[in-house]
Amino acid sequence: MAVLAALAMAGRRGLTQVQLAANLGIAPATMSRLIDLMEPRGVIVRASHPLDRRSKVIELTELGRGRLLAFESERRARWERIFRGVAPDELRLLKAILARIMSNLGGELISDS
Repeated sequence: MAVLAALAMAGRRGLTQVQLAANLGIAPATMSRLIDLMEPRGVIVRASHPLDRRSKVIELTELGRGRLLAFESERRARWERIFRGVAPDELRLLKAILARIMSNLGGELISDS
């Protein structure tokens, strides 16, 4: 879904494969494999770059836009269920506590040991 969300944020102009990979923090080769998997499913298309014949622009299709909207709707409903009955001041406190925990971890990975 991150690929679809990044393309949606880019709007109708799309993004090059290199831009998309950079936006998502993944290697261009990995991005290429993802695009190769997603394009046959009809959620994205490769289009000619308007200024560079050697480059392609990755664009979100209407099907991809619909899938992203459905995912966002499901995600929103899930979070509403999770936090049902939690007061706004409790949410602010939770966010502050989680921010402090993340700061204390300083980028460390959490392990079970």
